[in-house]
Amino acid sequence: MKHSFKYALVLALAASFASCTKKSAPSEGGEAQGGSASASSLNNNELKIGISQEFENFNPVIATMSATNYMARMVNRNLVTIDADGKWVPVIAKEIPTLENGLAKIVEQGGKKKIVAILEIK
Repeated sequence: MKHSFKYALVLALAASFASCTKKSAPSEGGEAQGGSASASSLNNNELKIGISQEFENFNPVIATMSATNYMARMVNRNLVTIDADGKWVPVIAKEIPTLENGLAKIVEQGGKKKIVAILEIK
């Protein structure tokens, strides 16, 4: 029984490696060798990502699957982030609001102090 499983595994791996061949340049007939005419129209203007799960949605609040987190991190960008030194750095914001640069202000609303910040996006 163990040997038949090993042979089936070897055959499955061989079949998967055989399907991972590089497409060659189109021949004079307009068709790529080993492929169809549509394969010759492929270019580097697309990003294709292969993952083993299907993502559920792009809502970061209710995302539970790892595939969703991978996809969301490629699509969504933060306004600011923290670098390796623990400093805040802008990502898509032009600069980080502070009291010193005037982009953050302490205001009083309803008897409570709050900070109001203005962020300009690149």
